[in-house]
Formats: sequence, structure tokens, C-alpha cells
Amino acid sequence: MTDDQNVYFYLLMSPKLQGGFTNFLATGYELTVGGKRYYLTFNNYSTVTLEVGQKQAVAMNIYGADGSNVSLSNQAYVGRQVIEQEMGDGSKVDGSGYVLECTIPINALSGVSDTSGQTIAMSNNNLWSGSVEAAGGNTGAIILVGIGFVIAVGSVWKFSSIRKKRG
Repeated sequence: MTDDQNVYFYLLMSPKLQGGFTNFLATGYELTVGGKRYYLTFNNYSTVTLEVGQKQAVAMNIYGADGSNVSLSNQAYVGRQVIEQEMGDGSKVDGSGYVLECTIPINALSGVSDTSGQTIAMSNNNLWSGSVEAAGGNTGAIILVGIGFVIAVGSVWKFSSIRKKRG
């Protein structure tokens, strides 16, 4: 997800079949914003070991293709939770998997001033093929203003026609 100040992502290590990769992977993340590429690492390239139900803040580094390097604290958290996994025969078993949640401030991305109208993609070829994409920018306020305007115009039109009928 994205808004006008941040890019957010949530990654649950929940493989389709039991025995798949469920550990926290600290490297290999590639973020593309409007054609500009950034590489993300977490926890100084190290995994974490947590008990189910535990959470931990991890450091995040953002490396730009232009040579920039930004280190952030308290922007990424790793947790471990119970997940249901499927066996090859279709039966289900309980396991556990790691979750990574992070907030990437737009001002930490060199060369990007905002996300409006830009395509944002996250990938990690070590975990999956392809990428997850979102269109940038927050349109919530524009939609609310538009709906309010339509209601106001409709109300004016409705009450004007009622007064004309009475008069």
C-alpha cells in the first residue's frame, strides 16, 4: 500500500505446502518506485529467531541504484505467528511463519518526491517470482471531496425544484 508520505508492505511467510520456507529472510528485497530501483535489507543481513507470538523491531537499510544508503530504525518489525499449512495430500497442519511489516518513508528514497501516479513494485526473487504492485498516491481525500460536492449539488438542485413547485 502507499499514501503520499509512505510505502507500506506486509509479508507473511506462509508457503502453500508444509515444509516450505517460513523463516524471516533479511535480504533480496527490491523496491521500484516510478522506475527508480532500491534494494532493502533488514536486521543487518541477519535473520531473527522468535517464539510464536513474539515481535521484534529490526533495522532497515535502503540502497539506491544511485549509490545512496539510508539506515532506518523503528520502521520494520518481524513477528512469528501460527499459520495453517497444506500437505501434499490436501490435509492441513498447523505450523508457524514469520511476518515482516515495514513503513518506508518517501523522503528516504533518493530521487522520489511523491508517489502520485507512480507504479510501486516489491519483489524478492529468493521468495517468489514476479512482484507485488500498487499505484501510488492517496486518493481518499479527492474521493471524499467529490462525493461531498455531488451531494451538495444534488441538494441544491432538489431544494430549488421543490421551491419552484410551491411558488
